[in-house]
Parts: sequence; C-alpha cells; structure tokens
Amino acid sequence: MLSISQTSNGCYCIEWSSTENGPKIINYKHVPINETLSDISTFKRLISTIKPVLQDQESNTMSITLNSNQYILSQLKYDSRLHSKDFTKWYQKYILTNSFNDIYDIYYYPLYNQNIFMTLSIMKSLKNKLIKNAHDIGYNLIYLSADIFSAS
Repeated sequence: MLSISQTSNGCYCIEWSSTENGPKIINYKHVPINETLSDISTFKRLISTIKPVLQDQESNTMSITLNSNQYILSQLKYDSRLHSKDFTKWYQKYILTNSFNDIYDIYYYPLYNQNIFMTLSIMKSLKNKLIKNAHDIGYNLIYLSADIFSAS
C-alpha cells in the first residue's frame, strides 16, 4: 500500500506491505509539495518522486490523509430526544443551504457522552478528483481520511 499524508510542509509518503510480524516499510520519503493533490500534474509529480516499488508487484492500493486546509471541521449540538440520523437529515435539509449540500460531503462523529457531533466536511469535487487521480495512475484509493484522525 502507498500511504500519503499531507502536512503544512509537504507530503509524507510510506510504501508498506503487511506481514505476519506487522507492517514492513518498503519505501519512505518526505516530498516538499504543498499544492493540492486534486491537480493531476501535482499528483503525478509526487508519485514520480516517490518511485513506488510495489505497484506492479504486490499492491496497487493507496491511502491519503488530508491536512486541515482540505476540509472543514466544526461541532454541532443536537437534541438527544431525536434519533441522530433523523437530526442530521433535518439539519442538512433545513439549516444548511442547498449549495453547501451540493458542494460538500458531510460526516458526523458523535462525541462520547455528549449531545454533540464533530462534523467533517470535504468538497465532493476534491474527493472525486483524488479517487480519479489515483485510478488514472493505476492505484485504487481505499482510504481517505483527515489528519485529525491520524498519528501523522
């Protein structure tokens, strides 16, 4: 698997495979590219700099972790008398604008023992471009996450 983690000073790239003894690191590199990976030329430049070893041999899977410039993070208090799915549907229909819903995919994460969701919104166009860019260079993007969920 090729894992790419965006940071404010570039991308950390780790190529690894799973073994019975845990992950085996095949290739590791920090690439000081600060442009968005939704641009295919930036994406190709990043991959050519890494020079992946496993793509043709064992694995063509990819994971990408986005930095905080690539998504919106917020919190949303909800009424505990409503089922959470009913509340999120109501929220998206009556509170958010149609434009926002058309542009963003919204993910809701309930906070433990509170009536609050942490919401993460990512532009649909960015998500789709990342999937397409990975596919166009021979990878299957199987994991897309935000840096707040990552130890990177």
